[in-house]
Amino acid sequence: IRRRFDELRAKLDSVSYWKKLREILPILERGDTVGAVAIDREGNLAAAASTGGVWLKLPGRVGDSPIYGAGFYATSNCAVCATGLGETIVKAMACLSVARAVDAGSSVEKACRDVVEAHSRRFGSGTIGLLAMDREGRAVAVHNTEYMPFAWRSEEKVVVSMKGLKV
Repeated sequence: IRRRFDELRAKLDSVSYWKKLREILPILERGDTVGAVAIDREGNLAAAASTGGVWLKLPGRVGDSPIYGAGFYATSNCAVCATGLGETIVKAMACLSVARAVDAGSSVEKACRDVVEAHSRRFGSGTIGLLAMDREGRAVAVHNTEYMPFAWRSEEKVVVSMKGLKV
């Protein structure tokens, strides 16, 4: 793995490589994180996250999605998942921070807003998006990116949006 990584890094010095990279970069930069929060009829909450990772990553890099507390987290009071710049989300343990605030009495919306605002101050904009749900089934999407597509469904309706609460 390390040999292949070094080969790819060596190509960065090639002019033709940069020309080709400029052509395909818009495709490579598309995000592909999928996160979900859910509540069942008994009020049990769950959260999950999955990602294809980042392009040309260091060997052994683990993003936020598989780390409980960073990319996803659930308690009896809320479920939350994250998308964005994985390294910053891991450092902040963003989903755990939301859950702790909700467990301490904050609304899920306020907890998400507070975490995203703190994240923005520490790491800058364009670094995080959160999808969360409380034990009453209220869902919220909060992000510091230009867009964060999300959808939610209840027994009555389906909602699809390109933006949540931008902080």
